[in-house]
Amino acid sequence: MGPLTSEETGGSLAAANSLVDWPALIGELGRTLDLNPIEIGRRFEAGESLAEMADAQGIERDALVQVVQRRLVADMNPAFTAGDMTAGQHEIILRGMPTQAERMVTIHRGEPWVVTAEPA
Repeated sequence: MGPLTSEETGGSLAAANSLVDWPALIGELGRTLDLNPIEIGRRFEAGESLAEMADAQGIERDALVQVVQRRLVADMNPAFTAGDMTAGQHEIILRGMPTQAERMVTIHRGEPWVVTAEPA
C-alpha cells in the first residue's frame, strides 16, 4: 500500500504545503550543500534536482534526505501540538516522511513534490 491521498487523510495538499517553513528548509539545504540558497533556486529552475546538486558538490544524497526529513518533521510537529491535525493525520505524515523526503531530493522542476500514490 502506498502513501494515502489527502482525501483519505482528511487533509489538503495546500494545507500541508503551508506548514513547511520553506526559507528554513532551503537555508538548511544550502548549509549542507555549501551553496547559497539563491544558487540552489537558480540551479533548480535550470532543471537540476537537489540530488544532482549534492552529487556535483560531493555530498551524499542521504545527507540531504535527512535534512529534509528533520525539517519537515520539525514543521509538522507544532501543527499537531496546536491541534491543527489529528493524531491519526500526524501518524500518517510521520509514516510517509522517509518517502516524501526522498521524493523532494530527487524531483526536478515541474514534478509534483507530494507523493500521493504508488508508481504504476
